[in-house]
Amino acid sequence: MKNEAIQTRNMMDFGTAIKTCFRKYADFSGRATRAEYWWFVLFVVLVSLGLGVIDCSVLGSGCDIDTFGYGALSWLWILAILLPDLAVGARRLHDIGRSGWWLLLWAPSYFWMLLDLLAEPSDREILDILAAIGLLFAIPIIVMACFRTWPETNRYGDPAQPKQGNSEG
Repeated sequence: MKNEAIQTRNMMDFGTAIKTCFRKYADFSGRATRAEYWWFVLFVVLVSLGLGVIDCSVLGSGCDIDTFGYGALSWLWILAILLPDLAVGARRLHDIGRSGWWLLLWAPSYFWMLLDLLAEPSDREILDILAAIGLLFAIPIIVMACFRTWPETNRYGDPAQPKQGNSEG
């Protein structure tokens, strides 16, 4: 029980994870802890939801169920966050000894979602199905992102350590 309390106290916090990911904006080398990765994912999701609401309520774009989150601000956010999102994902996979190239499993779902936005309403049903199938490819990435840090040095470097120390991974 005492060891769990020490591990929780030494984990990277929300703010530190965001700063780290933006400081390493396009750094695909090295390793990232689970805490760094998942705090950043939470940050991206919260900002995306907030921008989706602003797009809809203030700008009047992206208000229906098919296009929510695809207004002007949301697209700017997606473009701004693409590199740090991919970089922290690659570093997270490195932390468990996997190549960052595994992130290519996300590509079909992004491609089909983009086609869905550009498609005529009559064509959207099949593209929605393809996008859902594409998300199935993401399951291995999500599972791997949950694995514990490898405590020993691997080909991607030493175990990731946040500034305040980390025994969790």
